[in-house]
Amino acid sequence: MIKGINKQIIEIRCTNNEYFDRALLFVSSDRTGEPRGVLERQARLVCDELFHIKQKRPHIKTAVIAAALILAAGAFLLFR
Repeated sequence: MIKGINKQIIEIRCTNNEYFDRALLFVSSDRTGEPRGVLERQARLVCDELFHIKQKRPHIKTAVIAAALILAAGAFLLFR
């Protein structure tokens, strides 16, 4: 149930989920005066957290494993 008629709602359509097409976020009454860009950035953060959307950046764990393999191969070649 929503009380009041002056609610600001942001619709998210970036779910990348087979079960959900979109999500609705209700802006806190003390934040309705925020610039649109700020609200959109925050909505995207919520979307990313809710639906675990992966960012296009290398994973640290993968980089550490790759570095360890390269070092092991180098050590093998050096002491062979």
